[in-house]
Amino acid sequence: MSSIITNYDQFIKSGKINRVDTDIADVIQEALVLTSIRIREKNVIMDLSEQRRMAVSIDKDKMRQVFTNLINNSIEAMEGKERKIIKITISSKNNESTIIFSDTGTGIAREEWDRIFKPFHTTKETGMGLGLSISQRILNSHGGYIEILKSDATGTEIKVSIPLMDYKTFVAGQDVGAQ
Repeated sequence: MSSIITNYDQFIKSGKINRVDTDIADVIQEALVLTSIRIREKNVIMDLSEQRRMAVSIDKDKMRQVFTNLINNSIEAMEGKERKIIKITISSKNNESTIIFSDTGTGIAREEWDRIFKPFHTTKETGMGLGLSISQRILNSHGGYIEILKSDATGTEIKVSIPLMDYKTFVAGQDVGAQ
């Protein structure tokens, strides 16, 4: 019961964001570090490809939570699979940073696509059904969104979009002497 209350409290508070200017790939790398032990234990192959540096104004802690949740969901979906690959592709188009998370998991049934983003809805034996709803709320509070592009027995592709900031503003704000 305590865990449910804690997670629900976190869900309610997830609308408050403390923005900092950063490169989105750095935040994804931090999420990979946080999940690295589990990635190794489960023999998951990670494939990260990025187009170029992409400056975004985000709450790094909350966005790291989104990425960590998506990586963990992929790991869980691949349980029992022989081929375990998570591919993260970072690109930009139309002033948006787009991150595609692809895995070789069991997929999400088409009839679940709309429901998995609702609080307390889960398709798992364990869990409370808050991870994706919290992630969606965090992304919405940043002017972004999350959607399922594809999901079947060969795996799932989820798209995360976050507005880009002006790169010149980002570079001007960096402490060049610290590099």
